Amino acid sequence: MGTFVLKTSAKWFHSVMEGQLPYEIRVWRSVSVKFLRSVIQPEWAGRFWLKVIYQLEEWFPHFFGEKGQYPLIIISKEERDTR
Repeated sequence: MGTFVLKTSAKWFHSVMEGQLPYEIRVWRSVSVKFLRSVIQPEWAGRFWLKVIYQLEEWFPHFFGEKGQYPLIIISKEERDTR
């Protein structure tokens, strides 16, 4: 017996959650481990390419959050008026 998974897109998430909760989509990891193991090799300057990927994720977290492999969705609490 497997796990039920419903894959959706960032566009779908925006359409459903817009105005419901304060949220932000950032990147957790832009490429899969399978890709990293098969493409990023030490003989091909692997450490350099990992640094390049990391820096791109840091510079453009929203882009890679929506277009990358693993998004990180941050849902914030709504601020209350404490008067």
